[in-house]
Amino acid sequence: MSTRASSIPKRWKPRWVLITGSSQGLGKSLAFACAREGFSLILAARRQEILEAVSQEITNQYQVSVHTIMADLSTPEGVDTLWQWCKRQQIWPDILINNAGRGLFGCFEDQPERDLHHLLYLNMESLTLLCHRFGPKMMENHGIIVNVSSLVGLIPTPYFSVYSATKSYVLHFSRALAREWKHKGISVCCLVPGYMRTGFDTNAAIENSSYLQVSRSLGKDPDKVANYALPRILKRKTIIYASTGDTWLALFLGLVPVSLRSLIAKIFLKRFAEKTS
Repeated sequence: MSTRASSIPKRWKPRWVLITGSSQGLGKSLAFACAREGFSLILAARRQEILEAVSQEITNQYQVSVHTIMADLSTPEGVDTLWQWCKRQQIWPDILINNAGRGLFGCFEDQPERDLHHLLYLNMESLTLLCHRFGPKMMENHGIIVNVSSLVGLIPTPYFSVYSATKSYVLHFSRALAREWKHKGISVCCLVPGYMRTGFDTNAAIENSSYLQVSRSLGKDPDKVANYALPRILKRKTIIYASTGDTWLALFLGLVPVSLRSLIAKIFLKRFAEKTS
């Protein structure tokens, strides 16, 4: 389903793209894909030195402007940091990519409460508040908001219970907001990738070597995911899977009862979780 409103100019082209979680993985790949198209960038992440290195890489290859903002979106101050920076600079994104996120793997009762709090805030609250803050301003220029979910959001996934729930929230929230804002001059897209070869496993505190081997073998190159997704973002597609194969997988999962999806996930992941805990 497309959210293109009739009032959006046919030759609309973004000038500024704000990408959260852009120091590595998919966020970094999306930054390079946008720079290749000539879009200027606002890159946000927790680690300033890595952001600066990414910025240098991009400007060495492409003639675009790049700004970096250190912001920890797992805390309430992170959203305000981004908003205040844009307000001071009077630079407003035409595309906002809410890519920042993290996971937790293992038995739920063993997961530290502090980590759960940060995961919930980063994956859901910050994303929601960024849409709420920037959305009305972006309506003025027919902007696009991209929220990054995951195929695991289609499956209530044991041992990834909180993470999969947050990604399900992102998917449903994005669908609902795309419908609500359809005729307000702004589009909301949801990017739904599967396994990727990024720093996700490390950030999710996954140490099981067997799991890591499976993850690496199944994982897609984030550069390929970004290059596949960006044209579809610019076409304002509401749901964007990371490949044709993922699209078919999502359609197949839609035919499988939710309880069976969850059971299959438990059977697959239980051996890794038990060895991890």
